[in-house]
Amino acid sequence: MSVLTRRDRTVSFRLSEKEYQALYEFCRATGARSVSDFARAAVRRAVGTPSEDLSELTLQVEALNRQHGELSKQLSVLSGRVNAWGRHS
Repeated sequence: MSVLTRRDRTVSFRLSEKEYQALYEFCRATGARSVSDFARAAVRRAVGTPSEDLSELTLQVEALNRQHGELSKQLSVLSGRVNAWGRHS
């Protein structure tokens, strides 16, 4: 996502290590480019500010693509095991 609007304000808040790890893992799982991008999108949703682009949808599609890729890898492994098992039976 390119930054089309100059952002010159900073918001800072503290999290415990446990809170940060949970946020970080959630961001990774949902495909957020960074914690900042995720937080910015969450704030925009909370205050009703429309997104500048389709970044939220893009994040969701990217997460689905990653999950699809992982499932495809796992299916290939399982398929190989079934084929190998069938040859040995």
